[in-house]
Amino acid sequence: MKFIKYILALYIVLVNVGCKDPYYINVDANDLNVLVVEGQITGSNTISYAYLTRSVNVNDRSELVIEFGASVYVQDENGLTFELVYSNENKRYEGFANTEIGKNYRIFIRTGDGKEYASAYTELLNTPDIGDINFERIYDGLALKLNTEDPSNKAKYFHWTFEEDWEIRSAYYSTVWYDQANDMLVDSSMSTQFFCYKNSRSTSIILGTTDNLNSSKLVDHRFHLIANADDRLSVRYSILVRQYASSLEGYKFLDLMRKNTESIGSIFDPQPSELVGNIVCLNDPDERVLGFVDASIEKNKRIFIDNAQVENWNFRLSCVPYDVTVDSTEFYFPAIYLPYDRGGRTIPSASNFCVDCRLRGGNNNKPAFW
Repeated sequence: MKFIKYILALYIVLVNVGCKDPYYINVDANDLNVLVVEGQITGSNTISYAYLTRSVNVNDRSELVIEFGASVYVQDENGLTFELVYSNENKRYEGFANTEIGKNYRIFIRTGDGKEYASAYTELLNTPDIGDINFERIYDGLALKLNTEDPSNKAKYFHWTFEEDWEIRSAYYSTVWYDQANDMLVDSSMSTQFFCYKNSRSTSIILGTTDNLNSSKLVDHRFHLIANADDRLSVRYSILVRQYASSLEGYKFLDLMRKNTESIGSIFDPQPSELVGNIVCLNDPDERVLGFVDASIEKNKRIFIDNAQVENWNFRLSCVPYDVTVDSTEFYFPAIYLPYDRGGRTIPSASNFCVDCRLRGGNNNKPAFW
């Protein structure tokens, strides 16, 4: 699921942390501080989670208003509970719940002010395995596609999320390091400047259905596009795809969010359809609460793609080489250029982001699965 942010004005805009596509809901402009719940109950060996936030005014550019201090549980109909604990890293309440396919579950929330909220009880659905994940070079990039099939023909609605990791490298391998505090060059093999890793999570709603097909089988279902010359495929790329079977109600909720996103170009366009979720306030059923919680087993699969596997990717860095004189290092380093060799009367240098990959958003945390 996405981490969605609801913002109020003439519309509520739902935005994922980190460049999330906006979603709009028609609401009363005075209806601020609405609790927003988005969750997924999964199987026993994967993490169930719930994002809790509060709506804010569209003109408020502050950080997400996260609902801290809540007690959050996955519950079955017999009262058995499994606690979800807040994660600072993922900005959500999460944990493992001992669930069983075919049984009904909900998420129960008690906020810090003592109010109680709950999603509707939802049957935990089985999710078929992800089959092959393929890729195809097309005119505007690299299309990623997947196959899945449910032989029982029970799973007809699906949604997907994914996590990407990729390696990037600098255009120059530096044999020196600039010590800014002392304005001097230090001999060092700076692999930390040359090898970097980046990561990202899916930021759009990805859906699929076999409801209009004779069997529950999706073939070459496109779920992601990597744009031409993106640095994701400059060296090596990996994607972990998570697949969930959706209830009909959950699918309709997500599909309406997706359609609203596509239909709204500006606040002057027609207002979007109203979203109705499955969350209620137990103390006050008339209180407005937004969001949806679904329940299904998670199936996932990871693939790797190397640059050599993709024809004519043509990733390029626009690097400017420059010989910096020894008396001007403080002016040029590190704001404009960085050295990649000691040199002599002049120091061979280049645009700083071409020497240090960390300046392109990379880090030195090599994934354990790499």
